[in-house]
Amino acid sequence: MGFHMITILFNVIWLLNLFFLFIKKKSRMVEATSIAISFYIYFYNQSSNDYQRYSWIYNGNLKNGVEPGFLLLVNIGNRLGLSQNQFQGFIASIALIVILYVYSRYSNNFHFFFAMYFTYQYFADLDLLRNFIMRAFLTAGIYMLVKRKKIPFVVCVFIAFLFHRTALIYLPLVFFDVDKARSKKIIKSFVTVIITLCIIGFVFGNNWSWIINIAAPILGENSQKLSYYFTTKTRLGFLIYFVLYIYNYSTIILSAYNGDTNISYSDGKTVIIKTAGRDVQGEKVRIQNNELFLWSKYINLYCLLSFPLIMMNENFYRIFNNIYFINLIYYSKVLDSYNSTTSEYYFRVIQFFVGNLLYRLPFVQGNDQKKFILMNQGNTNWK
Repeated sequence: MGFHMITILFNVIWLLNLFFLFIKKKSRMVEATSIAISFYIYFYNQSSNDYQRYSWIYNGNLKNGVEPGFLLLVNIGNRLGLSQNQFQGFIASIALIVILYVYSRYSNNFHFFFAMYFTYQYFADLDLLRNFIMRAFLTAGIYMLVKRKKIPFVVCVFIAFLFHRTALIYLPLVFFDVDKARSKKIIKSFVTVIITLCIIGFVFGNNWSWIINIAAPILGENSQKLSYYFTTKTRLGFLIYFVLYIYNYSTIILSAYNGDTNISYSDGKTVIIKTAGRDVQGEKVRIQNNELFLWSKYINLYCLLSFPLIMMNENFYRIFNNIYFINLIYYSKVLDSYNSTTSEYYFRVIQFFVGNLLYRLPFVQGNDQKKFILMNQGNTNWK
């Protein structure tokens, strides 16, 4: 299949998902085709930014700095006689299956999933394969955490760590309990500390090289890689990522009391109300799973720790971007709460879509990976 056909087919499927999302209807064929084309591109892509780097890793020419879990899979792939494309195809497909499984535990609105995911993030994951595997296990781990299964959460984070070291950043979430006042106080104090660090960092010109001086004796050779992130600094470019985060977080908060729900009362009457208002008894109602909302809220607040790091190196925005699928699950629950296609429903769809579209802007990613991969700029040999 030529790359022109792939480009046309991919964009048609993307638009069809948006169409069915807007009319709030389902097409099993479009959903199945979305999964199929995802797998196809996984297996035949040769154009992503890091394709050459992964080629070096897979051929044994680059091992330094590569996590042991990924090297283990590379060794298995080589022993099975898989080509690099077959290897990356299988690994990425498994990661997507894990994510879709977790998503399906909350929603069957796969048109929303692919309409948002195909907007851009799909191609970022295709480029950052190890990070994608990590995100899949992190998503599964947070699902376990929401279900109050802390040991499986720790196991998932450890597995994710074997593919990308940043997974350990999320391990402290195991100590959070959204129902306890103590956790709420901790997160408030945490936010205060982060904001204070951002102010201090800005005043002192975003110079955090002293961290390397402290960590060097502990990390040894690994401190050289770390220095890439901590000895650089941005000017005001970090504000772009702050805006992305704030837009996403405000979307979560503002969508908490929206949708339609059926409220049944003791007199046998059922009333459809807007959850943005109050029911006939004067109580404010939230249709979304309250626990899912609270976890989404607090996990996003926890990811504020990326702010002072982003001020040094913009790559740290991935800390809050790594919970992309958790936010996607919450947004799907918001849309599922609408009984019909109202103007409010359309507003939420557009709001969520804009949040995804912002990540495609070149100044966020460095280049447009979607265009780079689909338009064959890397001379992809599509089969």
